[in-house]
Amino acid sequence: MVPAFAFLLAQVSFAAPKNFALKFDAKKDNGEKGTRVIVNHSEELDLAEKLTLEAWIYPTALDSGGGRMMITGKADTWMHTLFNEQSTYQGAVNAAQWSWQGTGRVSLDRWTHVALSFDGRAYILHVDGQLKDEVEDPGKINTSLSDVYIGWLPQWNEAFTGLIDEVRISNIPRYPAANFPRPTTEFERDHNTVLLMHFNEGQGGEAKDASAFEHHGLIDGATWEEVDDAPFKPLAVEPGIDNLSTTLDKLKGTLDKLKRFSFTLHLDNGLNGISLPLRPSTPLTARSFIEMIGATFIIAVDDGEFIAHTDTTPGDGFPIEGGRGYIVNTPEGGAVTFTGVPWSDSESTQTAGSLSAPAVSGTLWAFVVDGIMDGEGFQKSYQITIDNLRTDNRLMQGLAEAGGRFTLGYADLSRTPVVQVGDTLRLMLTDIASGKPIGRTDYIITADDIRKAYTTFYLTFDSIAPMGTRLLQNYPNPFNPETWIPYQLASNADVSIIIYDLLGKRIRTISLGNQAAGSYLSKGRAAYWDGRNGHGELVSSGLYFYQLQADDFTFVKPMTTLK
Repeated sequence: MVPAFAFLLAQVSFAAPKNFALKFDAKKDNGEKGTRVIVNHSEELDLAEKLTLEAWIYPTALDSGGGRMMITGKADTWMHTLFNEQSTYQGAVNAAQWSWQGTGRVSLDRWTHVALSFDGRAYILHVDGQLKDEVEDPGKINTSLSDVYIGWLPQWNEAFTGLIDEVRISNIPRYPAANFPRPTTEFERDHNTVLLMHFNEGQGGEAKDASAFEHHGLIDGATWEEVDDAPFKPLAVEPGIDNLSTTLDKLKGTLDKLKRFSFTLHLDNGLNGISLPLRPSTPLTARSFIEMIGATFIIAVDDGEFIAHTDTTPGDGFPIEGGRGYIVNTPEGGAVTFTGVPWSDSESTQTAGSLSAPAVSGTLWAFVVDGIMDGEGFQKSYQITIDNLRTDNRLMQGLAEAGGRFTLGYADLSRTPVVQVGDTLRLMLTDIASGKPIGRTDYIITADDIRKAYTTFYLTFDSIAPMGTRLLQNYPNPFNPETWIPYQLASNADVSIIIYDLLGKRIRTISLGNQAAGSYLSKGRAAYWDGRNGHGELVSSGLYFYQLQADDFTFVKPMTTLK
């Protein structure tokens, strides 16, 4: 008996859908040099804090008459271009940085994925997934009433020559400062997409925007071109395969992909319990799931431990799998539609959907702490514990490396609030090798922390309050004529340094005012003595004593000055 799929093969031919791109020509003259797509200004395209500009491009020539070839941009706000000298990819945010040039090379006559991300701190350039440049320039992005142009640079009337097949603009930095696999599928729309053009229409004078905002663009001079070597190709059954079982497997896989389902989840503002309702065609990670649903964090339970990822945590994070529950925070809430195929019985053991807890204003039953540990001063691996001083409960613990990053999560699965506005979280650092605590830092929860359901600790060695107040040896010692006096404070205190001569006579008082708990070790933070007495006169050579007075704490050490 011939399998049913064999009859289907004989009767049905599968043709791959045509793929189109827009062809741009810098030498074409429509009253203004070059060709372009024009997208009218809208407030969604005024990206003031973060963005990603990305496109699939196929440049075929460089315009010798100009300095740049435009890919996408908005006057005086943001743009990414090719610099004619050696086909260098560049990006810019704000008019003051137009002259900044990247280091990534883009070859002619081949498809290349280019991406400019801005995270509020730095520009990040990628070419085919490879990190090419990171330039720090913190601040906000200018906004303007300018339209968005694809393929044309309005400031200097410079244009692109070649094909552009995909353009996506997002209100988040999609690509961190690290390499990532070269994309192999067309750009997908998600919660953070503000413009998405596939250029697959193949005819007409309008380029459709597939984002939720429908910023359709006017095609001015650019022409449609069918492309066979697109950066990604639609699924198709390969002809001429003699092995019938191989052919049937390929056909069945194709039909499975065509048999798509959709499922819409309604998420409340704030915390939600959620499971993935359908198996997507492209596996989801913590990062892509956060971006898809507009969440600030996601928490999963792994062997009884909470693992977490936030919208600022680097990397993709853990995989999102069927049959598992997750906790997410969606400040805006709303409906999210998933597409895919049903999970198999072995992949899913629980009902897909979402569950939220009754909200209590200013409180949360799940919370995440994201942390960055400075590489200076810290030398080892540390255990971190975080306690809520109001409830006297330990919320989370984990490990951190000097110069590294940590993300810790906690949830009360009975949905009892664990943090609220005004709570003080105490982070304690313990040296793993010795088991001794080395210091702590306190943080007061704000309303913005509650909205995001996470906060970020920036740990510097100076900001960690030591376990005790200490006066350390001055440096240099002996000295001539100046020296620095380091100390550590276990708590906030009014601080003074008092200098005595060998007979115990006070010759100088250095009042430092009220200072926060922490370490005052470097020349920029330690107390400074210029070797002069209270009358401004240089003291003579000899032995002196300096005293730290911090509220009720006092301690004295000797020092020597030489002429």
